[in-house]
Amino acid sequence: FEIGDDVIIREDLIGGNIYSNVYFSSTMEAYRGRKAVILSKRPSSITPGSFCYSINLDEGLWCWSTTMFKPKKKQFNSLEAICLN
Repeated sequence: FEIGDDVIIREDLIGGNIYSNVYFSSTMEAYRGRKAVILSKRPSSITPGSFCYSINLDEGLWCWSTTMFKPKKKQFNSLEAICLN
């Protein structure tokens, strides 16, 4: 995910659990199933190669991991779409 991307927060997240080494607070449950925009992206200090994302819904208060968002759908350009058919 990149800054400016629209994301949807997974509905099956459970407060008090850890997702990709990022704590999901019960307060964050209010955002489940909602669409958000990524405001910032920074490397995780705990897990190399993973990121901590800030979103607009909570005004950047919480750190969100990639696994807290629904998977991004692959966007095909016109040439890729023709090749797939």
